[in-house]
Amino acid sequence: MLLETRNTTLLSLLETTLPTGDEGRGLGSGLTTVSPGIGLWRDLGSRYALHGFFGLDIPVGGKDDEDPDTTVVYGTAITKTVTPKDTPFFGNLTLFVELNGSSDIGSDNDITVVSILPGVRWNLGHEFWLMPGIEFPVIERDEFDSRVWLSVLKDF
Repeated sequence: MLLETRNTTLLSLLETTLPTGDEGRGLGSGLTTVSPGIGLWRDLGSRYALHGFFGLDIPVGGKDDEDPDTTVVYGTAITKTVTPKDTPFFGNLTLFVELNGSSDIGSDNDITVVSILPGVRWNLGHEFWLMPGIEFPVIERDEFDSRVWLSVLKDF
């Protein structure tokens, strides 16, 4: 946590990705990456919020000549919470629209992909959250047609 006030949160992010799945079948990546970044949340009032992030995916193992030296990742989202926290099975029902992007740097074929992801999230109870959405590319559309996201989260 870098900064926290009643209406704003600024935090540092760090993620490590390890090789998973079979890259030849499109089920993972052979890369090990370290991904530092920064995240922001800002209360806009009337149950609206702004979220944002900016970071780097830096390969540290398994990199081929075709892989970028770094990938810059970024995104922003606007959210609107429509139910109170104590609503049974639909606590803090929140509609969101994300705009996400990634830009390769340092490869022979640098690609920038930007997508839009509308979705919804809510608290099922006992701090379990459900978050479905569908993502559509708006730049570099040949990377994918659309993707369905489904996350189940547990707060501890």
